[in-house]
Amino acid sequence: MIDIDSLAWDGDINDQRTMLAHAIQQLPGEFQAVDFWYHFSSNMGIKVGIRVHLWFWLERPCSDDEMKAWLSGCPVDLRMFNPIQIHLTANPRFIDGAVDPYLNRSGLFEAGSGVSTVPVPSDLLNHYSYPRVVQGLRTKSVVTAKSRALVAAAKLDAYWSHLRMAEADLLGRHLLKRSTAFPDQTYSGKAVSVQQAMDIYFTAKGKNKPKSFKAAVERAFRYLIEACGAHCLHEYTREDALKYRDYLVAKGLVGSTIPRILNTLRSVINFVIAEYALDIKNLFIGLYHDRAAGVSNRKAISVQTIKKIQTACQSMDDDLRWLVALLSDTGMRLSEGAGLLKSDIQLGSDISYIIVQPHSWRRLKTASSKRKVPLVGSSLWAAQRILCSKSESYFAFPRYNRGEVTNGNSASAALNKWLKAFVGAGRTLHSFRHSMRDRLREVECPVDMIDQIGGWSREGVGEGYGEGYSLKKLHSYMTRL
Repeated sequence: MIDIDSLAWDGDINDQRTMLAHAIQQLPGEFQAVDFWYHFSSNMGIKVGIRVHLWFWLERPCSDDEMKAWLSGCPVDLRMFNPIQIHLTANPRFIDGAVDPYLNRSGLFEAGSGVSTVPVPSDLLNHYSYPRVVQGLRTKSVVTAKSRALVAAAKLDAYWSHLRMAEADLLGRHLLKRSTAFPDQTYSGKAVSVQQAMDIYFTAKGKNKPKSFKAAVERAFRYLIEACGAHCLHEYTREDALKYRDYLVAKGLVGSTIPRILNTLRSVINFVIAEYALDIKNLFIGLYHDRAAGVSNRKAISVQTIKKIQTACQSMDDDLRWLVALLSDTGMRLSEGAGLLKSDIQLGSDISYIIVQPHSWRRLKTASSKRKVPLVGSSLWAAQRILCSKSESYFAFPRYNRGEVTNGNSASAALNKWLKAFVGAGRTLHSFRHSMRDRLREVECPVDMIDQIGGWSREGVGEGYGEGYSLKKLHSYMTRL
């Protein structure tokens, strides 16, 4: 059995056959074009990535050391081949009305070749004059014979590993340092440079994407070139991958930013490998890093301070302060507020609210971000002032929407500078979101309703079902703030 856990995947998670085909492409060539049994892990469809167990029938028994050497460099859990390693597989249970996103988690994958047995590499046969190694153990004791056999097998595994490392075409050769270790051997597959990799990715996936999509990819590869140089994908080694990780850390990037950069790089390389069936491994998979490094806990703003800020906003009464007031009593993200249209603001005699929806100039962070947020207190005052303004623009805040995209950076710089006089260091406009969550907790608002109001991603499969709470119910809690 082979355990593949959290293999990067940005395709359709319901297309099981394509996911399985992508998974086996990460394995040595002997495992490809062979039928196998599969079972998607319990957290597949809940956590990101491909998570699956694969069962293959080998043409002969293999030792743990053989399997580790064979699968070295592949995105699999090599702990499966420890002498003692319990591994349980079972279908998950979903309770409280939750539905399993994978009703058929297991089955037979038929590769179409009619082959159901994996050939074990015979790369060491040329070192022997006979296909089997036979030697007497010089004892009549079964216990002693077993002990001596285990010792002899361990010595053979160690020696065979040495022989493989001396072969020019050894499995995992691409993991070695670029050096003169094998000067007479060259990579025979398609050579794809980093620039070509980006171009391929942009052509296939860059349509109708914001500028930030292309900027994120270019940033990830720019750091790669700065850290390891510009090479073809097959020339990068595991040492380069580690150097790249260390370079990002040395630049002072926080633990929450480094995963995004690594995921971007991995996605591009995975896509190019799959697109051109390159006979290489993505060596940037499985890099460890401290996700908490450099990440500071954002602090909430006290209710008393929020009241002072809101009073100052109403006193100054300009478009900058309208935006601050709007955020203070809705908990919206800055970009969500700055990119609003006037038509997104709905003033009613009973309930007034804002429609937070994606626009071409301002996309939303997650699918859960699309929502309706009741207007109360200072946010209602700000909405009324926006609609009463003399501006002929369709935008609620024209100064931040003069180009193709909402200029959130400009809004952040200007408003946080003004806000600092009230909140001091360590708090920003985003702190209003933290405060909103605390304020809703204080009025005993249900957790899933808090998530709906703030547009936070909701955990669990069942949370994605239904339309959520009514606007009237949301308004009833917001008025208690």
